[in-house]
Amino acid sequence: MNEFTLLGHSSTKFNMTSSSAIVAGFSQDVHNFAFQTNFAQKNAVDIYPLDAANDYSVNSSLVSHIDYESNELKASEVIFSGWCNLSSKESGKKTKRKRDDEKNNITEEGTYTENFYVNVFSSGKVVVFSSGGKQIVNIIQLKQELSYADTVGSHVWILDSGKIIKKFQYNQSKASKSLHLVNLEGFNDEAVVNFQVLTKGSNSLLGVSCEAHFYLIDPNKKKSLILAKYNVNASIASEFSKDGKNIIIATTSQILIYDFPSGNVVRKWQEDVSKMKIVDEFILILNSVGELSVFSLNKEGCICKITVMESEIIECTSIENSIMIAWLDVNEPKFKTVPFQEIIASDKIVLNEDIEGNTALSETDRITRKNSIDGDEEDNTVSPKKVSKAEQDELTQSLISTLDSGDDIEQITSIMQLDTWSEQRIKSFILIQLQTVVATKRLLEAAIMKLQENLWAKSNSIFIWFKWLITLKGDSFLTKDFRKQLKLIKIGLRSSTETLPTLLGIQGRLELLKKQEQMRVEFAKLNFVEDEVDAENIEYGEAQGDTGDNDDAEDSISYANGEGDTFVDASEHRDSI
Repeated sequence: MNEFTLLGHSSTKFNMTSSSAIVAGFSQDVHNFAFQTNFAQKNAVDIYPLDAANDYSVNSSLVSHIDYESNELKASEVIFSGWCNLSSKESGKKTKRKRDDEKNNITEEGTYTENFYVNVFSSGKVVVFSSGGKQIVNIIQLKQELSYADTVGSHVWILDSGKIIKKFQYNQSKASKSLHLVNLEGFNDEAVVNFQVLTKGSNSLLGVSCEAHFYLIDPNKKKSLILAKYNVNASIASEFSKDGKNIIIATTSQILIYDFPSGNVVRKWQEDVSKMKIVDEFILILNSVGELSVFSLNKEGCICKITVMESEIIECTSIENSIMIAWLDVNEPKFKTVPFQEIIASDKIVLNEDIEGNTALSETDRITRKNSIDGDEEDNTVSPKKVSKAEQDELTQSLISTLDSGDDIEQITSIMQLDTWSEQRIKSFILIQLQTVVATKRLLEAAIMKLQENLWAKSNSIFIWFKWLITLKGDSFLTKDFRKQLKLIKIGLRSSTETLPTLLGIQGRLELLKKQEQMRVEFAKLNFVEDEVDAENIEYGEAQGDTGDNDDAEDSISYANGEGDTFVDASEHRDSI
């Protein structure tokens, strides 16, 4: 069966968003960067100005903050955050303008661009901030709850819970375009799992990802129509090539390149995908562990992998003839540009190699160095035995056969728990070998069953299997039954999270009591030695006629009991003496 059904004509490029605990996004002109970790908990976001003249170094004094609480907003309700961009040519403004908190880019021709930070809330509200976050430029309030959104140029596109798509100018409260998905000919009434805006030239097309299909929609005509329908399950990213001849669609586990508009598959890669961006002929893939893989439309396989020493890449974009990369340095982002010439010439690039004076290190050296730094920490990762390729192939085939034959789940878990599996081998097996939904579900059922037996087991490879099955094959489990299971897992994790602060408090008190007991033992030994010395000094003092008062050594020692939280006011204690 062909994976593509052609229904019309047109083209575009797309700007992807994904929900994450970390907010990280470049403005369209790469002059601002929105960032925050644990966004929903901190209820704030930071805006970093980026300046090429300063080599994109972070200056904390120039960072501005958006406080959602002061604006009566809840960060936990944000379903999308992104940027709109307006040039002075587009707005019709002259170069001379009133200055506020914005740091805008002025070109040699005298034109400038303004950035606007857009937040879309599930409750139906769209809030547009100035680039520094100090002003609210516009608030759009809709009646329906909102599910997905995206931005391109100066426009915000939203998809509400009623499957209605609307287009807004960033500073307008009335929609300039509206269309209902269920009214489009050829649209199956499916659950939407993602929504994107793709651009090609001056046109904007819409990509609607559903459980079983990806729809490409042209909203530019009076009557919107579906241009193409792809049999792709739950895609997370899509974009046109620069020349418009190919459309690239990615799921969490593969990248598909189609000829447009014929719909023939040109190339397919099995890859862990979190985000995707197309720059000229290059496909940039950011995976779930913070590594950036660069593919070429004209070549087979990855041409270069970019990683960051002891950190993860959180976002990337293009700037001139380079890639701009952002990674997390403790709790602040850092930025660096990597020229495409360097990418073409290297199969692997490691950034931040010179930390602590270190020069470039091989993968083995980096692992050794990390282990030496983490020496006292408990290692709960999988430590596989060294096996030959033939032995690993035999093990892989054994697991495939067991899954296909429908054998007992216990037999599946026994193979999964063998110490010859490394995390990389587990990922490769899930990406490459799991080709059927049935086998994928059986493997997940086996992992869940084993986790339920012993959830707290240390060095348990089942955790690794479970993590990468959900991460890489999540689109295979989009059924009602599995959603119910995921909801139960979320409830269990939520209750565990709520209990964690109490357990940490108990752990702290127990450690304090343990330390106090050790101190008591040490003081007791010390007092015993001092008593012997004092006995000798008393005899010597009496012989010399010394009648001075000596305080008891025990009286000079006070103990603070860890099991109590009694507060003593120093001023009251002083007054009572």
